Amino acid sequence: MRMVCITIAWNEEELLPIFLNHYEKFCEKIIVYDNESDDRTAEICDAHALVERRVYATDGQIRDDVYLQIKNSAWKEFRDYDWVCVLDLDEFVYHKDLETFLLSCKRKGISIPQTEGFSMCSETLPSSKANIWEEITKGIRDTWYDKTPIFDPKLIDDIGFKHGCHACYPAGVIVYDKFPSLKMLHYKNIGGLKRLENRRKLYEKRLSSINIEKKWGLIIVTGK
Repeated sequence: MRMVCITIAWNEEELLPIFLNHYEKFCEKIIVYDNESDDRTAEICDAHALVERRVYATDGQIRDDVYLQIKNSAWKEFRDYDWVCVLDLDEFVYHKDLETFLLSCKRKGISIPQTEGFSMCSETLPSSKANIWEEITKGIRDTWYDKTPIFDPKLIDDIGFKHGCHACYPAGVIVYDKFPSLKMLHYKNIGGLKRLENRRKLYEKRLSSINIEKKWGLIIVTGK
């Protein structure tokens, strides 16, 4: 079974090794679109055998319109793969036996496995070589993160993600599973309040005018 993982990064040296440790277990290739990070993100990517780092520029700004364009188009060059996984770097798809589950989806003709979302939280970060879902197990059910990051590129023509990829409007052979067993574990709120506040301040400084105009991501900065 061939799977490619596609994600976007900016200054993710803390979480990136944990992300790679998780997805290297079942992905043949991991594509990281690096938004000109100035920490160790590039170094970590370039040292990993499965990672292809692609740099893109947004003049130092957070541009969700650019993120969306990448997520809706980058996977299309991998039509020969069995599955693609398109998601953010703090999102971890979990199943106790993912390969068997996806093989079952293939047999059933399921093109978009659904997920159950959870917002996870912790005062600390996990160790870099840990299974994050074993170290950080506290969270709450959050339907906002019932995303569809994994889909069959042979059956889906366009995935049609909307802002934040919380919803999609796909085209092609669209078959969802009726009883979701994949978990989408969202690890944004980890590492303690100081880390989260520092991330929020950096985010605020980089917020683009189009994000402000469209009210994309403002909840992270203003809470509204």
